[in-house]
Amino acid sequence: MTAAPYGPGIPGVAGFLVERGPELHRLRTAVGRLAAHRRSSPLVLAGTRGAGLSALVDVAVAEADAIGIAAAVARCTPAEADLPYGVVTQLAAQLAGVGQPLPLRLLGAPARAAVPGLCAEFLDLARTRPLVLAVDDVHWADPASRRWLGGLARRAGQAPLLLVTAGAIEQPRPPATVLRVRPLGEQAVRELIAVRCGRPADPGFAEGVTRATGGSPAVLRVVLDRFARLDLPPTTEHLAEVVEHAAEVVGDRAVPVLDRLPADALALVRAMAVYGDAGDLDFVRALAPLGRRSADASLALLVRLGLVPPGERPVLGPAVATRVLAGMPAGARADLARRAAELGHRIALPDDRLAALVVQAPPLHTEWAVHTLRAAAVRRPAGEAAALLARALREDVPAQRAEVLVDLARAESSARREVSTRRLEEVLLGAGPEVPDRVLVAAADLLQTGGDAQAADRAIAVACARRPDQPALAAIGWLAANDSAGEPVLPAPVTTRADQLADPVLASVAGWRLAMRGRHRDRAREFALAALTGQGQDAPHGPRILACRVLRCTGDLAEAVAGLDDVVADARRAGARQTAAQALLERARCELARGGLTRAAADLAAAQVELPADRWHPRLLPALAGLTAVRALVEGDVTEAERVLAGPLPPAATGGAAWAQYQYARGCLRLALADPVGALPPLLDCGRVLTVRRQTSPALSAWRSMAAIAHAGAGQTRAAADQVRDAVGRARAWGEPATHGLTHLLAAYTGHDTRTHLRAAVGLLAASPARVHRALAAREAESARGAAGATHELSTEDRRVAQLAAAGRSNADIARLLALGTRTVESRLTGIYRALGLSGRRALAAVFRPPVVLG
Repeated sequence: MTAAPYGPGIPGVAGFLVERGPELHRLRTAVGRLAAHRRSSPLVLAGTRGAGLSALVDVAVAEADAIGIAAAVARCTPAEADLPYGVVTQLAAQLAGVGQPLPLRLLGAPARAAVPGLCAEFLDLARTRPLVLAVDDVHWADPASRRWLGGLARRAGQAPLLLVTAGAIEQPRPPATVLRVRPLGEQAVRELIAVRCGRPADPGFAEGVTRATGGSPAVLRVVLDRFARLDLPPTTEHLAEVVEHAAEVVGDRAVPVLDRLPADALALVRAMAVYGDAGDLDFVRALAPLGRRSADASLALLVRLGLVPPGERPVLGPAVATRVLAGMPAGARADLARRAAELGHRIALPDDRLAALVVQAPPLHTEWAVHTLRAAAVRRPAGEAAALLARALREDVPAQRAEVLVDLARAESSARREVSTRRLEEVLLGAGPEVPDRVLVAAADLLQTGGDAQAADRAIAVACARRPDQPALAAIGWLAANDSAGEPVLPAPVTTRADQLADPVLASVAGWRLAMRGRHRDRAREFALAALTGQGQDAPHGPRILACRVLRCTGDLAEAVAGLDDVVADARRAGARQTAAQALLERARCELARGGLTRAAADLAAAQVELPADRWHPRLLPALAGLTAVRALVEGDVTEAERVLAGPLPPAATGGAAWAQYQYARGCLRLALADPVGALPPLLDCGRVLTVRRQTSPALSAWRSMAAIAHAGAGQTRAAADQVRDAVGRARAWGEPATHGLTHLLAAYTGHDTRTHLRAAVGLLAASPARVHRALAAREAESARGAAGATHELSTEDRRVAQLAAAGRSNADIARLLALGTRTVESRLTGIYRALGLSGRRALAAVFRPPVVLG
């Protein structure tokens, strides 16, 4: 594509005349025909403002000058739109400058005489010498000049005169020839960028520039000139700067046009600015308000003036809409926005569309406005949802205030955790009789699952004192008190078994109270399944996660994962990102329990996408770090576990039940590093945190079994035996085969009665969904037949060397840690292999390195 060598503009692409081949050919042909045959017909260059019509006008004048034809050009502006015969006087002045004066005797005469008389003067001049007359931006011509142009066009065939008019004008009548000038396409814009910037543009950059400028040569000229001065490469990373500048240019170009619009067009464009980008002409017409004929004519004018792009659903661009609204008096703007919202409500606009109108309006103090904003917020990202709900609060409808506060707290829970907590406390502490019970339960659930158990305990206790007949609220309060390790301010509600099975919150809490103590497994399962049955997506999320945790403890992993799938989907739909993250964390625990390491890793990653680690409540953060480290240890990646656990935690992290999971991971890491003495403090602290909260079930944590292994490794055989006896007894009482079998499996690593424990583990895990543990028990039982019985013959120092080698330490590491020579370590390992009948480190690991299990 070759640029035309005419008109002002970029060298080589003068006047931005790329993609203008047909128009240039017609102009040259018309001028050549005038010179050769002294014949012509009027030419109309029709297009929107900024489409490059001025450059084409310059081409016509330049072609005439090049072959010696007299030419004159008039450029209309808004400032001269009221000056009678402004076009005539401009053309006459230019012709006088080249020795072709016109008397203009009838300039001040009535139109009936002036128009034909002035036409005759120009036609007489053309008969003496061919003449090219060009009028640019004819849409700004004054009424008298437009009448004269119409008369001249009808008479132009009477003399060798070529009349070229350009602008956003209506379809002219014959005999004029109309050249429709379209905006530039992406390929043309790409060429202009390459010439102006001296290098080719990225495809995404060219596409973005085309979209931002609308292919307008006038806008492109300004935008590319500025971008070239910045000396930046035309790549997508710099597109935002161009888009922002293009919006400014488009908006600035609209201002003088807006100032000259007739009343109907101004009313229409204001209505369009308020309505936004939906392009519903019927709505805009009713809002203006205008009749169909007037609205259609006004819209056609807006399109011709370049304020509205042509199309079936014409809309204002954001930059133009901003200028329109900014130019309105504040009162008029507020009144128009109010009328738009009320009209939208009357005709039942969709919630999203209606909410956009309500946001612009002053408070309407109506329930439908609150309902609309809440409904629209459900489908928005958290930040946008929070803005809509904050606007809903300004409606000041007392009957819905508490519900809006809960919705807003949910939307803010990830980015503004403290603010979210205060809003929920406001609901619970200040709830009057007008607040429904379900709203209080929802507020309590959000506050409890948010991590601040102490604040939840206090606020829920106050709400319970006002609503003593609301057992679900009291049940969530009991959970908060248990997590904060404090005595409940109010006792747990006294309910019947039938009540508990009927209410999902009561059912989940009842199941949890049994599971955490390791009692009545079948009944705990019954409660958990009841809590998940028949719940809608709006049911409290925290109790549902708790019910899934109970099912994990009862060994019903498939049911637990299915329940958590629903919670994650419902929490995301409700914008409860914090709750979704916790559900993903619990699902990762379930996947680890059944050996799905890849799925567990995916859930852990998804939890941090849902809620980045720096936004987790300090009391919940240890659970994330602890589970991430345990997963790494299960995969044998000790280095990754060390990295995770080396990260700093806030001081408040030690205050919640999640601290037990972190300490468990630290203890397992020390065992993996063959440091049983170092493993004991965190493992025993894990037990302390859980015992204080009466969470004593071995299905929740294997801390007793891991502590027994650490005691054994430290030479404390009696303490190890006591822990094994306690763990096995509790697992037997709970009665879940996987938990019971895993307890026996871990007991085998204490070195006492190894084969008995492994036989029990193999039998109990035979039908367990924990396939990894099942396979591990069988393998360990096979290995124990040859090696485990001989481990007691090793010296304390040899056992230490063997444990470090089993943990994956190199000979050099072992030598450094035990202050031995490298050759001494090699010699001892050779003796250990011979004594135990083992072939290498992998076999050694099977004897000395205990498995890491979920805890």
